[in-house]
Amino acid sequence: MREVIEHIFARHLANPFLDTGSDAAVLPWRAGDGELVFTTDSFTVQPIEFPGGNIGSLAVHGTTNDLAVAGAIPKYLSLGVLLEEGLEFAVLDRVVAAVAAAAREIGVVVVAGDTKVVRRGEGGGIYLNTSGIGVKDPALELGIGRVRAGDVVLVSGPVGDHGIAVMLAREQFGLRGDLRSDAASVLPLARALCRLRGLRFMRDPTRGGLATVAHEIARASGHSLALEQNAVPLRPEVVS
Repeated sequence: MREVIEHIFARHLANPFLDTGSDAAVLPWRAGDGELVFTTDSFTVQPIEFPGGNIGSLAVHGTTNDLAVAGAIPKYLSLGVLLEEGLEFAVLDRVVAAVAAAAREIGVVVVAGDTKVVRRGEGGGIYLNTSGIGVKDPALELGIGRVRAGDVVLVSGPVGDHGIAVMLAREQFGLRGDLRSDAASVLPLARALCRLRGLRFMRDPTRGGLATVAHEIARASGHSLALEQNAVPLRPEVVS
């Protein structure tokens, strides 16, 4: 395991926080920098690699997107890895490289991590847990409880791309197609929206998609919510 950590994880993720080899990272922060925002998520996607990404890029994007839609700027990540015995080193290397590339793109640093191995047949090749810390302006107040009657729901792009891309990669049900996952950072979009007056709430609709988010908003606000089917952006490949 020491060789795996040194030759794969340390090679891709090296930074002053990880390089100390300490049991915990000491993170610089001042009270005047803003409110700390914390989130955590776990990823068990199958297959591990799919058109447009892999479980590594998905984990970084998923966790930092949760911070972004909470109004925060992502700063730090932890990376917990469960490896199934027998996973090819080449696959692990590509996953960790994707973690590093996505983190660099967003400007977030992986400051802590842990790796465990489970016996063959007890895992899906590799599972990831990522926790994230971001910083938010205290003056920015967002939350599902702030939704009011008359508010408008904005959908930022086509829905369903990631789910269908993963389904196609599984090669189940005789389905074929060229659709790629759209899993990516929403940080630039979220930062732009945070400057708009009247913004009350944002959500990165992952598991469950748009319908689940609409249901959550309706339950939390006590208001009904109407979506115009023809206005929901869908690619032809997803519709078919």
